[in-house]
Amino acid sequence: MRRILPLLLLWLAACAPAPPPLITGDAHPPMWLAERDGVRLYLLGAVHALPSEVDWQDDRVRAAVAASDRLLLELAPSELARAAPIAEHMARDEHVPSLVARIGSPAAAQLADYTGVDEGDADGQESWALTLLLSNTRAQSWGLSGRNGIETVLSAQFRANGKPISGLETVEQQLRAFDDIDPGLQARALRQSLADADVARAQTTALLGAWAAADSAELGRLAAADLARTPWLVAPLVTRRNANWAIALAGMRGTILVAVGSGHLVGQDSLPDLLAAQGFRVRVLPIR
Repeated sequence: MRRILPLLLLWLAACAPAPPPLITGDAHPPMWLAERDGVRLYLLGAVHALPSEVDWQDDRVRAAVAASDRLLLELAPSELARAAPIAEHMARDEHVPSLVARIGSPAAAQLADYTGVDEGDADGQESWALTLLLSNTRAQSWGLSGRNGIETVLSAQFRANGKPISGLETVEQQLRAFDDIDPGLQARALRQSLADADVARAQTTALLGAWAAADSAELGRLAAADLARTPWLVAPLVTRRNANWAIALAGMRGTILVAVGSGHLVGQDSLPDLLAAQGFRVRVLPIR
């Protein structure tokens, strides 16, 4: 929930003044090609927000963009356009104990200091939404911007070329994966995110470094270590979604560029492995 998995609120916020970037220069996202019966799926490991100094469109990405008939994302641009009011409603549609009752006074004060959220306002929000707010605030403070995120840039390119863009999920489905987690476990995840304050930037830098080097093995190791802190999030946020996406992708036709969060493409029950189990020939696209 904290770093590898989708941070929806990154799409919704304005960009803050940027400090020195976490990474700069050329990046080479991890990529795979899955083929079966004339279907070609380019699988691109996405990062939803990046520093503006990163150039991630290498020869492999450009070739996939040119060859693909359409772009498939976690959320279609039309879904992102309606996300803010839906997220606001879902964050407040259930009664929750006060923030102090959920995470304790020191952690509640830490959250308020870091995010600027009013304690009274936080009392009415479910813990998953506050965790996303914390992650979003950190990302902005580190100079990460959705404007250079892979989905944003690719969407503009496909739109300019008159190629369709669609999504694997709706906003409601994506947020429901967070919202349906047991409230006590949501609070534990929020406390864990706050406890990670001293190491979060270094961990994110390591993840971005592995992503930029197309080092899927290291990316998988880091993602697994991150999820090991909150193992109850693996099934609703990764495993079930990957399984649903693999089924949807298996029924598609044509040549499609599929850009989803990098954490869905590495490690156990990854999307490439699930497609291979369905008879796709899957291979890594090496850096040229």
